[in-house]
Amino acid sequence: IAFVLVFENRIELPGALQAFGRLHPLLLHLPIGLLLVTVVLLYARRYFEGKGFDELVSLLLHFTAVTASFTTIMGLFLSFEGSFSADEMRLHKWLGIGLSFFCWGLLSVQHKVTILKPMGLAAVVLLVATGHYGATLTHGENFVFAPLEAEEPRVARIITDSTEVFMAAVDPILESKCYGCHNPKKAKGGLVLTSLEGIRKGGKDGPLWVASDAS
Repeated sequence: IAFVLVFENRIELPGALQAFGRLHPLLLHLPIGLLLVTVVLLYARRYFEGKGFDELVSLLLHFTAVTASFTTIMGLFLSFEGSFSADEMRLHKWLGIGLSFFCWGLLSVQHKVTILKPMGLAAVVLLVATGHYGATLTHGENFVFAPLEAEEPRVARIITDSTEVFMAAVDPILESKCYGCHNPKKAKGGLVLTSLEGIRKGGKDGPLWVASDAS
């Protein structure tokens, strides 16, 4: 992780590692589940007193730290594709890195329960913050509570002989195929396709096209 951070501006990621990075959304559920189970066990310790309890917690903490590190490395590799909002990516990236190192820190105090328990809660808070910005990157803002909000009434599309070709033929395709990832709340690659202004502006790589430039 430290190596990638130091040399990230000089790294050219081969295709195999790009594919590895795209496993990030799959693997991230492992450290999430492991950390939550470990913290629950710590606070329910009195119900599980036994000879092997400390060994179980230690095993879970090791698996949590290892999987968190692999998840972070995958996320860093995925970030090289540059298809996400810069500000939200930066927050998710650094929170994720901090969480992976924090998980290793939990191992250093695994035998000090009075310290481990509050640190475990702190790790969960860090996990929630990291997950929040990760979800914003992939699903857009307010993804969880969006169904509870009143939807804006959809205006029926009326096409007449005077309707512009773009509004009649192109915009319906953008609405069905592109709006989900390229809207004001979730502008993947900095590109908004829900308005003509956004289309003309383009994304992080500049305008989608230049007038009179057929290339």
